[in-house]
This record gives sequence, structure tokens and C-alpha cells, in this order.
Amino acid sequence: MYELRSLSDRCYYVDSPSRVGIAVIEGKDVILIDGGSDKDSGKKTLKAVEAQGWSVKKVLVTHSHADHIGGLSHIVEKTGATAYAKGIERCFVKHTILEPVYVWGGYPHSGIRNKFFLANSTDALPIEELSLGEGWEILDLYGHSFDQIGLLTPDGTAYIADAVASEATLEKYGVTFLFDVKGYLDTLERMKSIRANIFLASHSEPTDDILPLIEKNVAKTYEVCEVITDICNQPSTFDTVLKKVFDRYGRTLNEGQYSIVGASVHAYLSYLRDEGKIEPVIDDNYMLWKRS
Repeated sequence: MYELRSLSDRCYYVDSPSRVGIAVIEGKDVILIDGGSDKDSGKKTLKAVEAQGWSVKKVLVTHSHADHIGGLSHIVEKTGATAYAKGIERCFVKHTILEPVYVWGGYPHSGIRNKFFLANSTDALPIEELSLGEGWEILDLYGHSFDQIGLLTPDGTAYIADAVASEATLEKYGVTFLFDVKGYLDTLERMKSIRANIFLASHSEPTDDILPLIEKNVAKTYEVCEVITDICNQPSTFDTVLKKVFDRYGRTLNEGQYSIVGASVHAYLSYLRDEGKIEPVIDDNYMLWKRS
């Protein structure tokens, strides 16, 4: 792990739990795509970069989840590189307490105030200020996170962050992390028109054909919608829905998973209500979700 892998003559990635992209800008100057999952990942990424004689000038932050920015502060501190992020993600990169606050819904308890949810703070400039020259394109990959983005390079390498989950992840977990279900589905549809020679998602192997994986993600998203809608045949509290989702996909509840999967289930409930599939009812001071 943490070996440097080639995608093209000018594009690479560090093979790690949350892959870090590397694209040559000019000469020996490179831009990183994300900063790795933690400080150790950041150190090993820099070691791989320095072994090639490269100099990190910029870091594009695809989104602010801790497994993508855990090593960012170390990289920026050691290289003097400038980080760039879009919209709300920029706020979360600076004020990292916001991630556990978001998934918990209030001040986070100690069980989620750890490196898996809470990265070190880093300043980032607006993505609009990132200048790379002709042929580079910022990809809008909204849905998994607030303002997730990717990068398409002039040689046709597409870094697509967490816009798709790997087939193994879909099979193992069933419910993957989503912020906006409709936005996610819209992004998957738009991705079908991206013309690239190779695609790299942060937790999948590179592929020259992203369409099959897009379709698997679409299918799994609609499957989860059906699972939750069926659960709501019997009016159910949120925790009952969450418990039955865990049971359906053979997962084991813990503090972290309650927050991660719980945030996604909330997103599905919002989507299904907006689609007119389910509705909330108040009964004896319980909020119950029932099929419309």
C-alpha cells in the first residue's frame, strides 16, 4: 500500500485507503487531489511525491470528509501548497468540527470526535481561484457530499472522488453515505456524458469504462429506496427504520455507524417524502414514517 500508480503519462495516484490523485501541472510541479485519510497517509503521500522529484504546489479538495482531508494539514504545512475547495466544503475544511456535528445533529459525543470524523483544520481558497490552464475541468459531483467536485485533466484522466462506490462496497454495506439522494442520482446521470480515457474513484480501482459502475450505484440507490419504503408499510420511528436497514444488509450497529448510516437514512427519508412515497405522522409525541 501507498505505492505510486500510473494512470497516464502525467497522472498518477497513491494507492491508499482513500486514494490521493497526483497530476503534473508543469515541469516538476504537481497538484494533489485530496490529502489522504490521516497524518500518516499525508506523510506517505509526500514520500511518494518526493521520490519522483516533484513539488506539490496545489491541492484540490474534492470534499471535506475526514478520510479525504485527514492528511491535508500536514501536506500544506510541509510543502506550502495552497488548498482549494468548493462552497460549503471549504467551510468544513476550515471548521472540521462541522462534520461530526452534521452527522450527529448537535455537539458530537466523544465516540465520534476522532480521526474518522474530525480532521485537523486547514485553510482553503475558493475553487474558483484555482487556475490550471487550458484543458483542465472541474467536475460537479454533488450528492455524496455538500459540494463534492472532481477533476478532469487535459489528457483525459477523471478523478471522481466518491461519486461512485465500488461494487465490493455496495455488496458489503448496501447503504453508502449520501447527503442528497436526488442530487446523487442526478450526478450519476450526468457522469454518463463525461468523456475520459480513465476514471479513478477514491475507493475503487481505475477503469476506462465507468458506465457499469454507475448503473450498479443507481440500482443500489433505488433498492435502498424500496427497502425503506417497505419498512414504512408499518409506521415506524427513525430508529426502527435504521435498525431494520441494518438488519436487511447484515450490518452491526455501533456509535460511528449509527451516525454515518443514520445520516444517509435521514437523506433517504427526505427524498422519499419529497417524492410522495412516504410521509411523517406524529403519534403520542413520536414521529413515525409511513408509506403514503
